[in-house]
Amino acid sequence: MNIPSSQVLYRKRVGNLGSRSVFGIGTIGGLHLVVATSRSGSGFETLGAGSHSGIAKFIAKRAFNDLEFDDMSKSGYIDPAHFADLIPQYEELTQQIRKAQGDA
Repeated sequence: MNIPSSQVLYRKRVGNLGSRSVFGIGTIGGLHLVVATSRSGSGFETLGAGSHSGIAKFIAKRAFNDLEFDDMSKSGYIDPAHFADLIPQYEELTQQIRKAQGDA
């Protein structure tokens, strides 16, 4: 997935998936992604997507048990009960992105 830098609000390191670095990316349009450096080192693998960074992190952690976040700050945490109805939608979006990237 190519997101122009003009559309990126933030990109910050948020954890590890094994030896790979994990980043949180937020776009101007409101999509938040959790991505890991690819196994080949030449790009990124999408782990989770959502309308809030907490949703993207939840979906990523649910799919990748060995994912470790550096910080679980209160500002990024949402009680999963508040977005339970959105989980299927954003899990499907995550799978569509992963499929387009060849990671599914």
